[in-house]
Amino acid sequence: PRGTNVRVRVAHAGGMDVAHTVLVFLTPPDASEQRRLVAWKKVHLSAGDEITLNVEVAAKHFQLRNRNGQLKGSAGEWLVTTSGGATGRIMAMDVGIGSAKAAA
Repeated sequence: PRGTNVRVRVAHAGGMDVAHTVLVFLTPPDASEQRRLVAWKKVHLSAGDEITLNVEVAAKHFQLRNRNGQLKGSAGEWLVTTSGGATGRIMAMDVGIGSAKAAA
């Protein structure tokens, strides 16, 4: 199974050093479920820093339960979003998506 590598560019516009947690969410193609947290990464940024994070989202997160309760891969366009929490207003984030080999 293959997962997805999410690249997130984070720019800190504040004047003080911060610790920040970047959250990665998935929403299924048919929006049958609300978005769900699938990965996160904590970073430490100095004032004016800009970094690019690579966050791997495992293939298992792209599965939904069928009527029998079994997990099955769900084809279609999944929505990937990021969130910085309450302090997100001081961050600029760009998201890119590519394939990555998922961890077992």
